[in-house]
Amino acid sequence: MKVEQLLNDLCKFLKMLPHPILLECIDNITFINRNERRKYERIKNLDNKIDALVQDVRFRVKLIENIHQNYNQNIQFSGDVLYEDLLASINSENCMSVIVYILYLCCDGDFDKQHFSKFIESEPFQKTIKKAWDTPTILEINSATNIIENTSFKEKKTMFWYLGNIELRSTYYNFKPRYIYEELEGVISEIPNDVLKEDFPEHGSINLGYQHLGDQAHEFLKSLNIDKIHDISDTTPITSVFAIHIENSDIENNDNDKIRKKIDLQKIYENGILLSDIIKPISDFKMYKIVTPQENIVADSFAGIIFVNEDHYYPEELVLLEWGENRLFGPYKLQERSIDGEKYIRPDSGSNQYLLEYYSEEDYESFFFEKIPYLHDSVFTDIAFLKKSPKCFDAIPLEILLSKLTESVDFNLIESNPDEFVRLYTTSPFLGQLPSEIRKQRIERVEEIFKSTAHYDDKKRDVLESLFDNLGDNVFSILGDKIKNSSEFKKLQEQATILQETNNKLKNDNDSLTEENRRLLQENTQLEENANHNGTFIDSEKIEELEQEIAELSEKVAIIDDYDSLSKDYDELRKKYQQETDLYDSKVIEVNEKKNELNELQAKFKSFITNELNGSDVTKTLRTAFDPYISNAMIEAAGKYQYDSENAYYKEISEKLNKLDTPKYEKEDLINRLVKHVQLSRKYTKNEILNIYICLSQNFLTIFSGEPGTGKTSICNILADSLGLNNFGTEKNISMNRYIPVSVERGWSSKRDLIGYFNPLTKKYDRNNSKIYDGLMLLNEERSNSRFPYVILLDEANLSPIEYYWADFMRAADRTGEKNYVNIGLNEDIYIPQTLRFLATINNDQTTERLSPRLVDRAWIIKLPKTSVLESATYIDNLNNDTILWNDIENAFIVSESKEMSLKNLAEQIYKLFDEHNLSVSPRVQQSIKRYVCVAQEIMEDEIGVSNKKEKALDFAIVQKLLPKINGYYKDYERLFTSLKQICDENNLKMTKEALIFMEDFQRQNMGYCQYLV
Repeated sequence: MKVEQLLNDLCKFLKMLPHPILLECIDNITFINRNERRKYERIKNLDNKIDALVQDVRFRVKLIENIHQNYNQNIQFSGDVLYEDLLASINSENCMSVIVYILYLCCDGDFDKQHFSKFIESEPFQKTIKKAWDTPTILEINSATNIIENTSFKEKKTMFWYLGNIELRSTYYNFKPRYIYEELEGVISEIPNDVLKEDFPEHGSINLGYQHLGDQAHEFLKSLNIDKIHDISDTTPITSVFAIHIENSDIENNDNDKIRKKIDLQKIYENGILLSDIIKPISDFKMYKIVTPQENIVADSFAGIIFVNEDHYYPEELVLLEWGENRLFGPYKLQERSIDGEKYIRPDSGSNQYLLEYYSEEDYESFFFEKIPYLHDSVFTDIAFLKKSPKCFDAIPLEILLSKLTESVDFNLIESNPDEFVRLYTTSPFLGQLPSEIRKQRIERVEEIFKSTAHYDDKKRDVLESLFDNLGDNVFSILGDKIKNSSEFKKLQEQATILQETNNKLKNDNDSLTEENRRLLQENTQLEENANHNGTFIDSEKIEELEQEIAELSEKVAIIDDYDSLSKDYDELRKKYQQETDLYDSKVIEVNEKKNELNELQAKFKSFITNELNGSDVTKTLRTAFDPYISNAMIEAAGKYQYDSENAYYKEISEKLNKLDTPKYEKEDLINRLVKHVQLSRKYTKNEILNIYICLSQNFLTIFSGEPGTGKTSICNILADSLGLNNFGTEKNISMNRYIPVSVERGWSSKRDLIGYFNPLTKKYDRNNSKIYDGLMLLNEERSNSRFPYVILLDEANLSPIEYYWADFMRAADRTGEKNYVNIGLNEDIYIPQTLRFLATINNDQTTERLSPRLVDRAWIIKLPKTSVLESATYIDNLNNDTILWNDIENAFIVSESKEMSLKNLAEQIYKLFDEHNLSVSPRVQQSIKRYVCVAQEIMEDEIGVSNKKEKALDFAIVQKLLPKINGYYKDYERLFTSLKQICDENNLKMTKEALIFMEDFQRQNMGYCQYLV
């Protein structure tokens, strides 16, 4: 008999077995991969599935082994029984069991070669498959099974959830169910095609109807992510999978030859049923689509972005990532890269102490949706139904594990700084809410590393000491037995015992020698004292008398020498005094003579000019006017007169402002007032507004960055208006307002472009911007009595290099004391009080200059969020606001009751990371961050579910003071980004994390170049 005929006869026998047993045995076959499993699951007919499985020797053997295990549980055979005896024992009653057992023996290679062919051809086997035995029960069982199966589907149709896909063809929404899900039992059953076509003729689909465009049903369907079908050759896999509950009473006939049934969703809605209660995403039932990574990934990959192959799935839906031995990780939110539509997930393992949830094959049930495009191969959508709780997978990278070892958790922080203690405790890879098994595995990993890296002895010791300090008894409970039982420990114990005995002996010998030495020394000292006692006693009185006499004589000699020296000095000084007196008298006489000559010349000069100007000789008059000496004198006099007159005006205005009656505000009242004012115009959070005021108050220069249209210039105007800086008006052609917007132009290169310069010809100051000049002169007059803030806005500041035209003020920004001066070209420096602040707006494109590192180090850079304008500018201008005193601003936003940052250790950890990547964090920057955070952590508010106010304060500081330093190729900063994102996850630094992700996306689109200011 040919092999083909042998296998056909084998299939005939297998098909005679009870169908429930066959189905269970087939389900228990382990396939190598999903494609192989899917190949057999697509075969719906049981007989055809058996034929296919038997053709592959791997699955044939596995199927027979499963049948033997399930079918012959109550039948025992002797292990040494011969084949001939087994064959002879077959009869009408045991034929099925014995044949199954012999087939099971044929799964062994040697037995198969000897007996398989002749067994299939044997009379008992052929008699069985030809039903020559009296075995009616076999057919009865299978018939009953078929009846039960068909009946169960009829009953399930209206009792449970249909799982299927919704398609949009033109304007018609059609639903094609593939499975039935029994929610209470948690069971998924595939619906046979014949049942589908019978219930929903002609092709097993049902129309989801609405009454007219725009009604509630139509709008609901539009809100779902639905696959649009354009032609039958579309190879896009099914993505819009839903669970729908359909009652028999809702099914109506549809006026369509191909889809003859429908449900009227609008009618259901009008009957008071929410459509979202009967049409649900499958994720509501813990069913998720399965995605696969584009590249080979490792555990470290879960700390960042993982791109997936399934680029047609909808973003924002939850998916499971397949990795490893049929393991599913997640679920994770599927996201889309805007530049090219690539789909990816971001597991962010660092946010959960590098613990990943996963499901092994026994924890889930997989099923699929098949789409068969015209003239193309089938495409599949794989889905997993999670049935059990997830397991934990440890994905902590080795470098993170080792770096965390040396971070000690000081338990004294519980009282002194509980927030810092909680942060360190919860982010430790050995403490916090870790499963004990994971903790044990991590310590074993470290132990293994230390064993295999002998050249790191010092590092090992530091790490182990830190680990013992962190874990205390936990370490000894886990490692103690291993250490004590190791051969190295026993050897060290023996050496320690020998050393201890030697040390004790040496100590005893040393004590004996020390005592003997002390005794001999005492005897020697006693002998010396006895030998010298008499002579010393006799001569001591005479020696004391002679020494006293010598001292008295020496004192008298010194007094005589001092007197002679002082007498000589006195004579010399007296002589010099007389000479200076004579010189002074002569100079006084000379000065008086020169003064008289000058007065005479001035009188003659005035008389001459008057006579010349009043004379009738025009030519002579013009000659006089254009005489170089005379004209220069006239110009200098005019310039000095104007300068003195203006200074008098500035002084008058200063005195007036000093006497201005202005209300005072308490700290909380001022904060609430300013926040409310800004929120009338911008939809900013309280923390975002307070951040702006703190930066403005504490820093000489604050820069606003953002996309065009984000309101950079208008927010500066709003700030000025909220502080009442435009309430002063103009007096004697001098603006008294304390807010000056300046539009920077391209090509500015020095302070003369910003302010002006002193003209040596006219002896006057030529002003490029008279308001800035007036403001600086007024501030110079106010000096330490300056009561109100003064703000200058540099709009579009980086159209020209800021450090060129703002150089003098940049030097002033370096000085932290109260006495700051700048020189604008006058004879005297201009005093800069603490009330002067600069704001700047910048764009980041090809038309602007890049900010230099020197400027970034001195400024705070605020990126404005996109937001809508709530009120018109006209309304803002008409608001009546009191002018805010600088002292009140200082009390609210500069002075802090805190002496230290709450998260000081965390900040220092971040500084160290930046320093390691050549992004130096200078003491100036650290002090600026400390000053900011100490104030912000007091006045900001907790953001529920995001971060507390202490974390928010540090988050703002990092984003605005440290991240602007990043400007270069991503490969140079990749480790910095990885470590920073881990810190962000552990400490709720949401803004920093989002900024890092944005820069990563930016570098992918710009050939690996990344920067914060874009």
